[in-house]
Amino acid sequence: MAQITPLRCPSCGAPISTQSTRCVYCGIELQFGLRTQENPTIACSKCGKRLGEGTWLCPKCGTPVPGNEERLKELHAKEQYLQNDIRMKRQALSSLLEPSEYVEFCFWLGSRSYYAVTEKRLLICSESGLFPGEMTVKRSRLGIYKPEFANSSGEIQSKYDWKEVVAVGSAEYRNNYASPRFQVEVQTLRGSFFLNFNDSDTLGASRIQQEILAALNRHASGQRDIRALIWSLKFD
Repeated sequence: MAQITPLRCPSCGAPISTQSTRCVYCGIELQFGLRTQENPTIACSKCGKRLGEGTWLCPKCGTPVPGNEERLKELHAKEQYLQNDIRMKRQALSSLLEPSEYVEFCFWLGSRSYYAVTEKRLLICSESGLFPGEMTVKRSRLGIYKPEFANSSGEIQSKYDWKEVVAVGSAEYRNNYASPRFQVEVQTLRGSFFLNFNDSDTLGASRIQQEILAALNRHASGQRDIRALIWSLKFD
């Protein structure tokens, strides 16, 4: 299956559209072909990273560029709203989140079943007895593992910190006749398992694979999602 790769800002890695002339998160101006307009005279006052033309926030350390407070307050308010909305409306997810944990992406398979990519880890929840209940079955040389834990509602939940996730495979179509579906394999230090999607969820399978890969790359480089940096800003 052809992979669908979302466009990302070449400076901060945030999602952007093909019509973008400026990243709505870090503020950098974009030229045709999504190249950045670099200005060697602009550097972050805290970490020294060279910033592109028009940048209002350092994508490396999160330090605001002077003169952009109002724009950053607006972005901060929007991120606060989105994160609070997730926590208020999605109890199946919010019950697992730490107060300072930013949700980067979440794919809902049902009212209480989901795959969530956060700044710290991959979270999985499956309603007992409902597709895709087998998504948390892990395999290794030692055999089959049981899911990490089940809550009081009988939902199967698993958590994987990024430090224990080794790799993520491409979204692949599996036709076993009885239940054709797309699958994304995730390899961890505890074994490997598949994230399952209905055969019509092509975009969902590709998107979760790309989001996990981006999170792994940020973890390896010690960087944070630019949206998480904006969300954690403090204003007087």
